[in-house]
Amino acid sequence: MAKHRNRASDAQRTAVQQALDEAFAAGRLDHFEHFERIRTATKAKYIDELRPLVADLRGGDDDLGLDGDDDDNAPTGSAYTGWDARRREDLSHAKRGWTIGIAVAVAVLGIAGGAIAASVSDGSSNAATDEVGPGLLHTENGVTRLLAETESEFPAQEIDSILIYGEYATLSQQDPADPHKRITHEFRGGWEERRFDPIQADADLTVSSIDAADVMAAITAATGVLELDPDKTVISHVQVSADALGDPEFRVSASEGKYGDLGTATFGPAGQVREVTLPD
Repeated sequence: MAKHRNRASDAQRTAVQQALDEAFAAGRLDHFEHFERIRTATKAKYIDELRPLVADLRGGDDDLGLDGDDDDNAPTGSAYTGWDARRREDLSHAKRGWTIGIAVAVAVLGIAGGAIAASVSDGSSNAATDEVGPGLLHTENGVTRLLAETESEFPAQEIDSILIYGEYATLSQQDPADPHKRITHEFRGGWEERRFDPIQADADLTVSSIDAADVMAAITAATGVLELDPDKTVISHVQVSADALGDPEFRVSASEGKYGDLGTATFGPAGQVREVTLPD
């Protein structure tokens, strides 16, 4: 009889993503491998789906909070399923160029955002430490720049959602050529098309309807709504998607340090609290 599969929390997904970021920064993953694993971690529903993503990078995963029972029939081998095989082959050929292009883009972003980053830390990356502070894209200037570039990249186009992490963002939209496929884009100093999924995406949110001030208001309000200590709290990410009326809705996920799940708070376009989810 198979054991119970433990569902993964936002904090566990974030912990794995941060471990992958550290491996990418150390040169243990190239950009293609890093992106592939990050996207798999973002979609993972169960802990046994997260473990293979870091199995070849770390001596163990206890410090990532991935302890717990697995399904006896948990998948083995590659953790990356659902990719369009042809698209993956094309991306594999292009990954060397991406690595160079992304490195240049990140360097440009670092120069443009130097003043912002200086107000957050001493200028060094805190990816491998337990320092608490907002990422560049969780500041007013960072969000403003992100949305400006997003609107420029996707003018008059409807999207499914955008996820804003501290140092990068992802955006999904329906494939114009195939209504049964979803395209995922990644922002690290500029938007790049990254993945096709055989999943139909909603297309009912326009980037121009998202206001940077509303994003920042949701980030700020989440700390109070979840009754968090601002000196220990990290906003993992903000997901912006459309509500039933097509207006932006903001779902803010928070954690303590790197791995402590502190819950999520969802806000409407006028800042009204719509849902609060606390960890068990």
